[in-house]
Amino acid sequence: MHIDIRKRTLSLSVGEFANFSTSPNPPSKSIYAKWRTHLGQVWHDELRKQIEKGSIPAQFERPISGEIQHKGWKFILNGRVDQLLEHKDGTLIREIKTVSYSLPLSNEDLIKKHPTYFLQLTAYQILYSLSAEKPRNHIPAGELLFVEASSGSSQAVPNVEAIEETFYQQVEIILEYVEQRRQGLERLRQLTFSPAFASPREGQEEIHQHLAQATNAKYIFFDAPTGYGKTGCVLQYALNQLRSGKITRIIYLTGKSTGQLQVTTQLQEMLGTPAGATWWQIRNKREHCINSAFQCFTHTCSYLDQIQTRWSESGLQRFHLFSEQPKDIESLKEAGRQEHICPYEITRSALPFIDIWIADYNYLFAPKNKAFLSDLVGFDPSQTLLLIDEAHNLPSRVASGYSFTLSDQDFHEAMIDLQRCNAPQKLLRNWEELILFVSTSKKTEAIGPLQEAELEDHLSHLAQEIETTSIDHSQLQPETSDTLFQLLEMEKFLSEKKLSMLIWGPSDGVLQITCLDAGTIIKQTLEPFPQTVFISATLNPLDHFKQRCGLQGISNEESIHLEASTPWRNNAYTVACDLRVDTRYKKRSQHTYTTASTIASLCNSSDKPIAAFFPSYHYSRQVAKIIDSDFPFIRVANQPKTSDLKEQQSFIEEALLLNDVLFLILGSSFAESIDILGGQLSASIIIGPALPEVNAIQEARMQSHQAKTRSEAFREVYQIPGLQKINQALGRLVRAPGQRTQVLLHCQRFADPSYHSLLAPEYQTASHITNDSEFSQWLADPSSLLT
Repeated sequence: MHIDIRKRTLSLSVGEFANFSTSPNPPSKSIYAKWRTHLGQVWHDELRKQIEKGSIPAQFERPISGEIQHKGWKFILNGRVDQLLEHKDGTLIREIKTVSYSLPLSNEDLIKKHPTYFLQLTAYQILYSLSAEKPRNHIPAGELLFVEASSGSSQAVPNVEAIEETFYQQVEIILEYVEQRRQGLERLRQLTFSPAFASPREGQEEIHQHLAQATNAKYIFFDAPTGYGKTGCVLQYALNQLRSGKITRIIYLTGKSTGQLQVTTQLQEMLGTPAGATWWQIRNKREHCINSAFQCFTHTCSYLDQIQTRWSESGLQRFHLFSEQPKDIESLKEAGRQEHICPYEITRSALPFIDIWIADYNYLFAPKNKAFLSDLVGFDPSQTLLLIDEAHNLPSRVASGYSFTLSDQDFHEAMIDLQRCNAPQKLLRNWEELILFVSTSKKTEAIGPLQEAELEDHLSHLAQEIETTSIDHSQLQPETSDTLFQLLEMEKFLSEKKLSMLIWGPSDGVLQITCLDAGTIIKQTLEPFPQTVFISATLNPLDHFKQRCGLQGISNEESIHLEASTPWRNNAYTVACDLRVDTRYKKRSQHTYTTASTIASLCNSSDKPIAAFFPSYHYSRQVAKIIDSDFPFIRVANQPKTSDLKEQQSFIEEALLLNDVLFLILGSSFAESIDILGGQLSASIIIGPALPEVNAIQEARMQSHQAKTRSEAFREVYQIPGLQKINQALGRLVRAPGQRTQVLLHCQRFADPSYHSLLAPEYQTASHITNDSEFSQWLADPSSLLT
């Protein structure tokens, strides 16, 4: 559906017209409707053959369109009629719908069961009456022919509703939404908000000017260090765009929940109360759940069953009508309990009226989640400004969404569940064949072409059965439904061959399908948006980032690269390269004691805690053991393995109070998402360049890379991702003017130009430590080793 507020025009299909609703629309019993589409086409063809054998003039799959003027708005509708029959007593429009239950039922039951089917038929009758065919304005007869999918038994139900009244009732429902959006956009023309910064730092005003001049660029690459205020700068630009009317909605995507919290805090400060623009943080589905079991079907969740009958009287429209209404997850869950309505459906119903959507990357890019936004009423990418924060993480996150695991154990459990639910025998036989194939697979860095072809064959047969079989997913365990969905995605992924991939065996009985490059998907997803702003502290090297997003071919006119000026960071880092050690995997054991001793010396010379950044948990534990035995006076805080934000914050706060050194892992949330380390550390040590693990995946990326030489491929696949983690971690140590810190780059490789050049300019150094004496000298006077 496309809405042009200025021209007061709506363009939509008849299907969109009939299904339009701003009230909740929970999932049906089956999340895979392809089986019905498949059988529906079979019966469509059979019924067509029967009519063609007779003498009644008929048209099939006839395109139809028309315009309706109503209350100053123009509705442009288009669709395709299943059958148009010319009987002696007039024209009959017939729509054919396949059903999974037994027929016949009473006509009243079918009308009640499928109101949107009859509304779609009504729209076709109205459009036909407005066509140029004679007699004009005469509404033809309409009929819905229900066909039982399994047997072909049919039941014809005439459309006896008040045609025009029913049609214009739906027009009014749509118009009510459109008018609310129009009023909302008029409100936005008068939008007032506070500047992101009461007193801009040096460089921020310049960025505001550059952003304002970049309104015609399709892609903006905004590169600024952590602590610069990127979120505020971009939101100020976006709110100005919203107020100007150039866009009607903002989508702000982040890769971590910490980033979303920062956005919501910034918006609250800028918009005030009551806010002139509305925003909503979209949390994941499981977080919304208040049911005893996480199964999202009307037959298994009372919060979804009969939800429409409770919605109109629930008063839950307040979540989008009043900007001051709390929209946090706990408020949604409490409201859902009180009205016995699923909180996720409250979110889904409110979003069409909301100006700013804040969400995880998955809601736009992941195959399992992206339909949530794309299916929302009124969502039009062509009128939406897309902001992508921590964008350096986007390519790997999207690639992970298109990577799959096949485990014989998981498939065995799913098969038991399918047998319990009486799945068809043909489906079960194909399932058994796939289990046998996976269970006999061996650990390998890459399966051969014959195995790959066999896997594709198994997945193709199984996908066909899943798509053409009626399965009651409400009776399945959630994990089984997820497995079925993943199998369909795997089959599509392998058959289309749009993405570079590796199929390998991490262990016996397990196969991994790994997406090596998701650039095609990223570019395809971004294409409908008029502008995308990539936001990060580590977009450089920019050509590498563009290539990973599939944007290497864009012209200079289509994009602009904005790099923030941060003079307050000049000389904030005192950096030295420690050439005494080699942290490469095969040699690090020779230098582990030196690493532990160096950390102890840094602690002894520091009046604040320090941080030690490691490439892996295993490496950090090795060094921690030596410190514990040989330097027991040094208090070490080891980073826990947790994704819970509160636990992460609590760990950092407590560790800064009670410990001498924090052992953190490069690339983790602790190194890339926790901002409270700024100004809290007197020194930090980076133990090695944090290159990705050497494995079959990286080697496949090396082999598939378009670089001319192996050294160029090594730079792209290993060096850039590794040094990017270091730039991210160090960037969070200085977040405001006046903050200072020492940094020790602890590995010989940091002096190698191929590594050193990939460090951010403020971390590049001419100070080299070659022996213990020079290290002691640097501790006493960091400027003494400049050469």
